[in-house]
Amino acid sequence: MKFDRKKYNILILRMIVMILVCLAVFACFAVCGTRLGLNSFFVLMSQKGEYPVEAEEKAAEIGFIDEYITTYNLANAEYDGGNYEKAMDMYEKVLKDNVTGNIKGRSCINLSLSRTKTIDFDDIYERYEDFEDGKETDIVVLADKITKAIHVLERAKEDLSDNGCVGKKDTLDLSIPEEELDEAKKLDSDIDKEIKELKEMLEKLKQESGGGGGSEDNNSGGGSGEGDEQSSGGDAREDQVRNILEEQQAKTMEEQEQAKSDYDEIRYFSGEDEGGGNPKPW
Repeated sequence: MKFDRKKYNILILRMIVMILVCLAVFACFAVCGTRLGLNSFFVLMSQKGEYPVEAEEKAAEIGFIDEYITTYNLANAEYDGGNYEKAMDMYEKVLKDNVTGNIKGRSCINLSLSRTKTIDFDDIYERYEDFEDGKETDIVVLADKITKAIHVLERAKEDLSDNGCVGKKDTLDLSIPEEELDEAKKLDSDIDKEIKELKEMLEKLKQESGGGGGSEDNNSGGGSGEGDEQSSGGDAREDQVRNILEEQQAKTMEEQEQAKSDYDEIRYFSGEDEGGGNPKPW
């Protein structure tokens, strides 16, 4: 039988192709297995309160199709470590990856929570308690802190609504599990209550800074000329504090509106407008 070199070459070529395909499939399974193994290890350790960040960073180096999972896990680690600014950046990055379902719901909630964690509520309430107790308090500084806290909380509400975690039925992302939607709704309600309380505190600061001298004048009776001068000086000081307070608040609000305008503009030109509990690992 005559040797057919052409058929032989074709057979060799087919064998080479089959070997390459097998190697590619093996490599794919190896990468997927490694990634799933690292992720399972991360989840297991995080449930014990430990975050093996180095292992997750190595998983990120693989650069496979699920990069958002690595980013999400690392964001949870940053959140648990109290690095809320960094966690916010990572959660925003996850949400920009057009994720859906549980990952989107948790990222949305955790982003909002991270933002609220940047507010020093203890400092605000301690200062306000001093103010109510009649202790010496810098009203201008306190009012500025309250105003900025309100703005941050409003941004935290936007994190929830912009990502479809809260809102009307036609704006909700129905891919998000009901458990996460309920949690987001409760968080949104809690933020509303906090904003209301802070606004009431701010209004009381305004009222107190603009009054309070009348009762002392009434108790002083006719008084002397010196008393009248002191009363007049006190009224002038109160007016000055009130003016400073209102100017500071107006300035802060203007800065916040400008920041929001810049933020919305960035979202518009980046195409983001076309399209949001404790962190839980994937």
